[in-house]
Amino acid sequence: MTTMEKIADARRLMQKHLSCPEEVKARIATLRVPADDGTVALSNGHRMTTNWRTGPSGGGGGGGGRHHQRQGPPPPRKDRVTAPAPRYGNRGRVDASVEERMMDRIRDKMNKFSMATYDAIKAWLCQLLDSGETDFLTDFITLVFEKAASEPPFCELYARLITELREGFPHLDHELKRIFGEFMGVFAEANEGEGEGPEYAAFLALRERRKYRRGYSAFLSEIAKLRVISTEDVLKTCNVILEALMAAKVKEGQQLLCEEYADCLTTLMKRCAAELQAGGVGPTMIRVRLAMEKAPSLSNKARFALMDLTDIFA
Repeated sequence: MTTMEKIADARRLMQKHLSCPEEVKARIATLRVPADDGTVALSNGHRMTTNWRTGPSGGGGGGGGRHHQRQGPPPPRKDRVTAPAPRYGNRGRVDASVEERMMDRIRDKMNKFSMATYDAIKAWLCQLLDSGETDFLTDFITLVFEKAASEPPFCELYARLITELREGFPHLDHELKRIFGEFMGVFAEANEGEGEGPEYAAFLALRERRKYRRGYSAFLSEIAKLRVISTEDVLKTCNVILEALMAAKVKEGQQLLCEEYADCLTTLMKRCAAELQAGGVGPTMIRVRLAMEKAPSLSNKARFALMDLTDIFA
């Protein structure tokens, strides 16, 4: 028999109507719905317990027609008793603080962040902010900065979210400005930290964020266009990047780093061109022209990126 013939035969069997045997029908007919006392009626007139904790007893068998009679209410099902759900979710840590659990919930929401979920997530965050809980603000805004930097396609959407939340909850503004200043360190090349204390942990976090310098530059340009940060803040960031570029280009083997700095600078300045033109970009452009001067690690790619800025801000 060929494969096609076997398949056709199997299909015929699947479509064939098979009736239930009479013996099975008769046995099904003898079954009854369990009574409130946890027993079920048998065909011989006796009852059999269905509670596995008390064990089976029943008529017609070794029980001599006697069946188990349970006195009083059924015992509590200890195996099904669970602790109350934590207020803001639980990630398996009994010692987790309210703020940590809250951030777990926020991360879950932000991992589903997109244009399709924007309104629902914003409404949920507004409800959370309106509750008066503010201890999580630092971690929340830091999370937005990190996710925007690491997810460039969503930069504009994250900027819109933080802007609209800031309008409804002005107390966000102070924390926004503080974290903006903290993130300025992503453009600096710090020496390796040592030890195991909070300072070393902060160094490791900053080193991880440096992987997303380009995304962070894009995010800053988006929130600048929405006036979350000022033109002065943008110019300050541009000068920090230029300082790092000037320091890197005179060292050997820093071509990729120089190109990264040049990309960050051009992204920020091109996207904020209108704001910078009105805000006095002249002194910064003088430094851009100095940065274009030849140096051991200034590649042509980096230099051409800086030249684009001189064309825009001529």
